[in-house]
Amino acid sequence: MKVRAFTKQGLEIFSQHIATLRSNQPSELPEDLLSSARTSVDFLPDIEIDETLKIKTYLDLGNHLFESFPDWSWDQCMAKTHDNMWSWVSALYFKQLHQPRGGKKPNLCSNAVYHFIPSDFWKVYYRHKARLALALKLRKDIDQGFVDWLLENSPAKGFGDLLENTVSYSYVLQGRGIQNFMIDHYRTDDGKVRANTTTKWKNTNPNIAGGNLRRLNVTMKRLDTLADIEEIPSHQIGELWGPEYTNSPFKKD
Repeated sequence: MKVRAFTKQGLEIFSQHIATLRSNQPSELPEDLLSSARTSVDFLPDIEIDETLKIKTYLDLGNHLFESFPDWSWDQCMAKTHDNMWSWVSALYFKQLHQPRGGKKPNLCSNAVYHFIPSDFWKVYYRHKARLALALKLRKDIDQGFVDWLLENSPAKGFGDLLENTVSYSYVLQGRGIQNFMIDHYRTDDGKVRANTTTKWKNTNPNIAGGNLRRLNVTMKRLDTLADIEEIPSHQIGELWGPEYTNSPFKKD
């Protein structure tokens, strides 16, 4: 179908749908939300998208969007003028992208609103699910093998911690050193992401490796202040990381 963009009314209906689910109340989107002239308008008439696409991981979505938006750039993807289009795309695939949460505080949609509705707070732009899948595929300065590894190991209904804690630092990711470091530290022998890459900084015991994603986040912030990121070797990144990396049982020589 042709790609469209939400009108103000369409965006309000989609936002209310998410808010209702997050309050643990059942909600269904109107059948004509995506096509009605009241709730959406044509975006770019020459761009089509597959509404029947089956999305298992972000790579499935990223590959399809990459094919559907030929010749796009990172700046086009991130343009504020395209926010309502990305919300429309999120609504199109919403049932595959959102995840209910159980436990003591259950709700029918555990993902934050800005994962689907672009936020005015620029620091969380990278968390918008559909937009992110294409944006990373468009980064010509980041090795696409590394991008595919990140996307393939991020399930559609979740939001992988490794992905969330790294993609905001697009400048840092240009350095092959940090890409190699992340792959060495987090990739299992079968190409997956280590299951215990927790975001909780539980302790500083290097043998337990608790909080290694939080440590990576701090390291990325430090690297973000350096000018020659391309020249930093993987071992130097490990030194910035600290003893959790140097003594880690997951470290690869």
